[in-house]
Amino acid sequence: MSDLRPLQKRILERLFGMESGYVCDFSNRTFEEFFLDTVDIDICGSKYESGGTSKANRLRTFWSTETNQLASKLLDELLTYEATVPFERREPEESLPSLREQASKIIETLSANSWGDAEAFNQHVPDGNLDVLGRQIKESLSSGRPEEALDRLHTYVTRYTRKLCAGHSIEFSQTTPLHALFGSYVRFLREEDLVESEATLKILSSSIKVLEKLNGVRNDKSLAHDNELLNRHEASLIFSHVSSSIKFLSELEKRIKEDSTTKHSFLSDPEFTDEEIEAAGDQWIQEHIDRTRGK
Repeated sequence: MSDLRPLQKRILERLFGMESGYVCDFSNRTFEEFFLDTVDIDICGSKYESGGTSKANRLRTFWSTETNQLASKLLDELLTYEATVPFERREPEESLPSLREQASKIIETLSANSWGDAEAFNQHVPDGNLDVLGRQIKESLSSGRPEEALDRLHTYVTRYTRKLCAGHSIEFSQTTPLHALFGSYVRFLREEDLVESEATLKILSSSIKVLEKLNGVRNDKSLAHDNELLNRHEASLIFSHVSSSIKFLSELEKRIKEDSTTKHSFLSDPEFTDEEIEAAGDQWIQEHIDRTRGK
C-alpha cells in the first residue's frame, strides 16, 4: 500500500474534485483508459471495488492497495491532467495554486519512498551490457513493475560484482556464483580496512545470504524461465535492499579510487627533481672529502 496519509489524501481529493464521487471530468470510459495508459491497470476490475464503485472510491482503493511507485506515477499524470482540463468543482479557484503545490510535494515524497533507487543502476563504467541491463531495469521500476526485472537484476549485480573483483585483482571464475563473488569482495574490504564501521561490514555480509537467495528467485520466480512471477511487494523489497547496496558500493569505489590517486600523486611527485637530488649528493660527497683532508 502507498504511504499516503489522511491529510495528504484530503488535499488530493479537494484538488481532483472527489467529494461528489467523481474524479476531475472523467467518464467511466475515459477513467478506465487513463489508468490503462498511465499505469496499465484495470481500475474497473473487482480489485478496486472494496471501497465502492464510484470513480472517487476506486481511486481511494487504488491508493490504499498499490505501491508508492504506482501511486506517484499515476498522481503525477493526474496532476498534469487536472491543470489542463477544466471541470466543475466545489473548490474556490483561488485555492488551486496552493493545492497544486502541496500535491507536487506529496508526489515527490511518494516517489522518493518508492522501491529501489533507480539511480543505483547508472554505473559509469565502460560496459555496454551493464548499460542495457540498467536501462531495462529502470524502465521496469518507472512503470511500477519490479517483478518483471528480477532476472535482469540478478544478471546486473553478477556482472557489476565481477567488475569490482577484477578491479582489485580478486580471483574468480565464470562459474563463481554471485554470493561467492560478493563474499570475496566483502572479505577484501575487511582485509584492506576500507570500511570504517563494523556495522557496515555486518550489513554487507548479510547481503551475501540475500544474493544467494536471489539466485533462487531468478530461477523460480522471474522471467528467466517459464515461472509465475514473484508478487510485486516482495519484488519491491528485494530491489530496495539490492539497489541500496549497489549505490553504497559505487560511492565506496569512488572514494577508494580518489584515495589511491592521492596516494599515487604523493609518491610520484617528490619534493625535489632527480637533478636536484643528484646535485645535492655530489655536494655532500665533496664536503665529506674536504672534511677528511682537513679543509
